Amino acid sequence: MAWPRSTGASTPARWRAASGCIAATSARRCRNGAPPPASSNSPSFARAVFECEATDPAAARLLEQATLALEDLALAIDPRGKLPLAVSGSIGERLVPRMRPFVRSRIVAARAGAAEGALMVARRAARKETEAAL
Repeated sequence: MAWPRSTGASTPARWRAASGCIAATSARRCRNGAPPPASSNSPSFARAVFECEATDPAAARLLEQATLALEDLALAIDPRGKLPLAVSGSIGERLVPRMRPFVRSRIVAARAGAAEGALMVARRAARKETEAAL
């Protein structure tokens, strides 16, 4: 099942695309069956997908696809599989046990949060630009 977000579908279209259990679980969390505001859509939908995995084939496929996407990303970054990997966020952390052993064995605890990591990357880039200009 392709996730409608990739086609630029609106929030209501994404919710209509959800399968039976996912849609029902998500709707129970929302007043009158309407989706929550956009800022809370992803966490609510993700919880519904995890809750419905055992009974909803679409939910199971979504989780399998998400796990494979994380594995593909890890292998694209480090094809030889030599570097440690840090996975953050509740969704990522729930997907780690589903990863194949050769990827899962490289998982380490994150040293800091995403904001700190972004700052570190920005500082390194700025330092390299400064050094190159000298």
